[in-house]
Amino acid sequence: MDPFQVPYILVILLVLAVGVLYLYWANREKLTGREKRRMGLSVLAILSFYSIIGGLIFREDSPLGYILVGIGLGLALIDIYLGMSSRRGR
Repeated sequence: MDPFQVPYILVILLVLAVGVLYLYWANREKLTGREKRRMGLSVLAILSFYSIIGGLIFREDSPLGYILVGIGLGLALIDIYLGMSSRRGR
């Protein structure tokens, strides 16, 4: 692993950790026993997932892998922001 890849990997791990904490926070009603209606994945979440998977497939062969992972993380952050802002408006 090259030294310039370490900050990139740390940012990815940080974003994933924030995503896991968000999922836990969003599903805490299920964990406490209160019912909540089930929500499916948004279009942005699906595009983010496929971009990250594509980035993992093309990882070190070209810069395309890093670009796809970056796009996927960006889409995931936008999806999280839109989800949180729509809940505040209720």
